[in-house]
Amino acid sequence: MNVNRLAVSGPEVLASGVCSDAFTVSIKDSSGREVKPSGVVSTSVTYNGSGAAYSDPTCSLSLSSLDLQPASGIGRFYYLNPSAEAVTLVVSDTASGLLPGVISLNLEGASRLILSGPSRVGNGVCSAAYQVT
Repeated sequence: MNVNRLAVSGPEVLASGVCSDAFTVSIKDSSGREVKPSGVVSTSVTYNGSGAAYSDPTCSLSLSSLDLQPASGIGRFYYLNPSAEAVTLVVSDTASGLLPGVISLNLEGASRLILSGPSRVGNGVCSAAYQVT
């Protein structure tokens, strides 16, 4: 039996608080070949955790649904999460005709600290405040 499924690809390690690169959604057959739909396929994106899916690369337009068009058969979305946590994204066909696509993400916290303040401080003089971000 040839069962088509939704496939999700994209970055699996993300920085928390930063809009991700694009995730791509497509339809694949049981052999892993991409299949173009004969009509529009409406999908929903669900996730655990405190993040959200967006339709634009600046993560300013919330994503309510993602349509795969017959001409390309591909959809794209972006993800933003303020927390460092493990997340699972699931893309489901709203008509339930395709197996869902799943991708697991690891959102990492800050990977570096930035120290800013005066570049020179005189000997025996109290400096202006430094800031760590």
